Amino acid sequence: MSLPKPTLLLTRPEAASRRFIGQLDQEIMVQVEVVISPLIRIACRTDPISFEGIRGLIFSSANGVLSAKSVTDRRDLPCFCVGPATTRAARQAGWTAHQAGQDADTLVAALCRDKPDAPLLHLRGEHGRGDVAQRLTERGLITREQVIYEQLAEPLTPEAQKALQGSGPVIAPLFSPRTAQLFAAQTPRRAVTVAALSAAVAQEVAGNASVRAHVAAQPDAQAMGQLVEKLLQSTLAG
Repeated sequence: MSLPKPTLLLTRPEAASRRFIGQLDQEIMVQVEVVISPLIRIACRTDPISFEGIRGLIFSSANGVLSAKSVTDRRDLPCFCVGPATTRAARQAGWTAHQAGQDADTLVAALCRDKPDAPLLHLRGEHGRGDVAQRLTERGLITREQVIYEQLAEPLTPEAQKALQGSGPVIAPLFSPRTAQLFAAQTPRRAVTVAALSAAVAQEVAGNASVRAHVAAQPDAQAMGQLVEKLLQSTLAG
């Protein structure tokens, strides 16, 4: 009797999950069952953005860029971004964007070192980590923040629940603490392998002793792809 294929369970929104699949080794992917079950739905707020006195913007996610793009035509302010994907999204949306770090900590350190013109405005989601605006302000770089999108919780799909209730191996890449929280709350006590973007993400699933979490070498999509391929290869090798 042949063993069941490993399941790659993707919990990001559909478009982001499809992009992630596209970067993986397709020779590996033909041996894997892929299940997409977004745990978060992005809902953009329509409130006007308050730009009064602002000299630059901070984006810590591509979702922030897309939400800002939908509510303002202003593109005259420089942007400081976390990670290459967010920086790329901001440039594609028409902003002059600079990558200022790989995560909140390195962004804060870089901005405090480079001291761009302030005040700055951090455009972010409802659920965020890092206290970017507060930390920058405390260090003398005045920064405001505005929540411009919500991350609404979604239940696991029946297909995802079936995979998690079965006996086959499941590998789940998790890209944010919020997603990890939602995943942990819905995951049965059975062996699941998690590829975590960061230690903060891994921490959110640490309470489930059946979950084996591995942290990417860098908090970016490329490192996550490399980690997922490694975990899939290991699983397929038995």
